[in-house]
This record gives sequence, C-alpha cells and structure tokens, in this order.
Amino acid sequence: MKKTNLSIVLAALLPAALGAILPACGPRQTELTFTTIEQEDASRTGKYHESREPAMIIIATPQELTQLDDLVNPEALEHLMEMDYGRYFALAVFQGRKDTGGYGVDIERIISQDNQITVEVNFQEPLPEFERTLVVTSPYHLVEVEKPAALENRQSFVLRENGNTVITIEAILR
Repeated sequence: MKKTNLSIVLAALLPAALGAILPACGPRQTELTFTTIEQEDASRTGKYHESREPAMIIIATPQELTQLDDLVNPEALEHLMEMDYGRYFALAVFQGRKDTGGYGVDIERIISQDNQITVEVNFQEPLPEFERTLVVTSPYHLVEVEKPAALENRQSFVLRENGNTVITIEAILR
C-alpha cells in the first residue's frame, strides 16, 4: 500500500519537476536594457529616410555613424559620438517616408536569444477621421542598447510588429 502511494506521489510530482527543469535547458531570452536617444517624426536636418518601407540601422562603432547621415538631429549624433561602444550599440528604426504627419515609431522591447536580437516595435498611424498635417515626415526611434553579456560577433536582428517579422538584417557587434 505504501509503495502504491509513493508511486502516485512521484507520478504527480514528475510533470511539475520536468516543467521547472526543461525550460532552463532550452535557449534563454534576455531582455536588453535600452534608453531613448531621440524619437521624432522627422529630423530637423531636412533629410528623410528615402524609402517608404520600414528600415533598421545598427551602429556598433563610431565609424558606422555615417549610416545616419543627417537622418537624425545633431544632438543625437553628438550623443552617439560620445557613447561607450564597448558596452553599448545604437539602433534606429525608421517607419519610412510618409506624405503627412500623424505617424510614429515606438520601440517597445529588445530581446536577445542565442545570436538573434528581436526588436519589437509599434508603428503608429493617424486615424482616418483626424486631420493630418500635409508635410513629409520620416518617423524614427533611436536608442542606445546595452550589449548582451553572452555576445557572439555576428547577430541577426529581427524587427517585429504585432508578432509579424518586418525586416531581418545581419550586423556585427564588436
């Protein structure tokens, strides 16, 4: 009788123990800490991201700042020039060129798992019944991201909105 009770207890505890152990054996996700450098609907430089499609730019060294040529404001570029690239990298998400105002970009989460960094973003669009400014915009969100502790050189960056992959690019984080 005691043997049967022990079997029942073990059978009941086994799924709970496996449920606690197995997730620890799989790949771990780490939420990366980030700070907004700039979030605008257009830079004051008069230049816009030319594509109408979303884009993502990764800046891992000061030499890569040329990728942002006049796409962000001078204050943001100054911040990027002084950033500690040993501990951080910068990431800019552009919604694409828009013919009116009312659009925006909001980076919500950045997750690292294995050699992939997933950027979860929300693209805001103006509601049809609201009046929009008739000015060309190029909404973007520029952030400083703390590098993951376990960092492989080549990373795959995936931009996702509402669970859908928008862009995938490769970048080297030194």
